[in-house]
Amino acid sequence: MEWLVNAGDVVVPGDELGLIGVGSDVVVRIGPGVRVERQLVVASVAGVVNIIPSRSKVWVETNGKRYVPIADDLVIGTVVERHSEGYRVDIGSSECATLGALEFEGATKRNRPMLNPGAVVYARVVSAQRWTEPELSCTVPGSNRSWVSGESTLGELVGGNVIKVSLGTARSLFVQNEKNVLSVLGEHISYESAIGYNGRIWIKAGSVPHSVLVSLAIENAQALTQDETSRLISSLIH
Repeated sequence: MEWLVNAGDVVVPGDELGLIGVGSDVVVRIGPGVRVERQLVVASVAGVVNIIPSRSKVWVETNGKRYVPIADDLVIGTVVERHSEGYRVDIGSSECATLGALEFEGATKRNRPMLNPGAVVYARVVSAQRWTEPELSCTVPGSNRSWVSGESTLGELVGGNVIKVSLGTARSLFVQNEKNVLSVLGEHISYESAIGYNGRIWIKAGSVPHSVLVSLAIENAQALTQDETSRLISSLIH
């Protein structure tokens, strides 16, 4: 995969973002604002390019506020309904998503999670067709970590609280950066977090004051530079 632009570049519809080599077995994961035309990855909207090279993932960030599900996205949702076959989950898109009762690591008909409305889950989008409800799964391909042991990466998020951020902020936090707000916070406070591409972040710290501090830092750092973020966190902690 050859990228023709850099992360952070501003593009308009029709701009070429990348070239997929002939015969390449690389799977390009395209997100919002991007389409594939033969061997080219092309922008379909105006905005800022975001690229995660290690996952061959690319999308164009716009000012849109509603999340549009994309296959393979990790999302944080709230169970709104439980039925015999599974759950309906609010992920902030135009339609609620479905989550099958057995879509958990190691789940069987006799041994599966029983989630109530209001439960928060960390899940993966496995299907996002235009005319149907998005489908979720709490399984990770190749993983053998059972939901029973609590070691599975995806599944119910117990305790903590969920905050909402812009879609652009959420996506940017997936890019490993020692100076982003989560990394800087981790230098001072012990906490757990999960990031959803749908603009939701789950936070669980050891105390209520620390949970509030982490939430405030993340919410207020959205429009700040890395240096400003460091100063903000320093002021909140001290």
